[in-house]
Amino acid sequence: MKSLRHGVTFVCTALALVIVGILFSHNAVVAQAAKVDGGLSKVSKIYHSTLSSKKIQLYWDDEEGLADGYQYQVYSAQSYDNQRVTAGRTTETNVVVNVSKRAFYKVKVRPYIYVNGKIEYGQYSKWYYFSQDIVPTLKCNNRGIQVKHKPIEGATFYTIYATTKKNAKLESYVRVGRTNGHAMTIKKYKNSALKKNTKYYFYVVAEKQIGNTIYLGNPSSIRSMTYK
Repeated sequence: MKSLRHGVTFVCTALALVIVGILFSHNAVVAQAAKVDGGLSKVSKIYHSTLSSKKIQLYWDDEEGLADGYQYQVYSAQSYDNQRVTAGRTTETNVVVNVSKRAFYKVKVRPYIYVNGKIEYGQYSKWYYFSQDIVPTLKCNNRGIQVKHKPIEGATFYTIYATTKKNAKLESYVRVGRTNGHAMTIKKYKNSALKKNTKYYFYVVAEKQIGNTIYLGNPSSIRSMTYK
């Protein structure tokens, strides 16, 4: 009789463990599904940096850290073209993409998780527009300082900023010109003519307008020249 009671206890314990295991597995699947349906947020912020003329690194924030990986799609964003450049998946929050020309591109990213061995995707982020960094060159002429750079295909216009202070923060620079070409002579700084024997620092930003929204490229490298 005693051994029978032990046998019944063992069976009940084993059955309880099986039930707990089933419930745990079910809850895990429900939790994974919840990540996609309600908890797996969109990628909200995307950034980029230029590694070379043909390589750009894209990276993004994952505030929740719930995703198993990310799917990305990169398209050209010139006015006459909208072709897919590359696409893929990564388990990192960054990827290096190859680009063939100096132009604006756009990327969208979405997170994914594995549920029962299958990939479940979250929603795509908004399009993020980016281009290679601009490298301006400066030249004095009898009208002012010419700021010139190679064109970025798909750019709507270029905005030029300047300051007279070395190591100034970019936010303190003053907008001194905007053009849809890739060269412009700057004649004035803060509504006054450029001063002789004064050193000016410049940077340029390529901008792309889509409807009423303007997307900014990265600020160019800073270049300086003394006006003579």
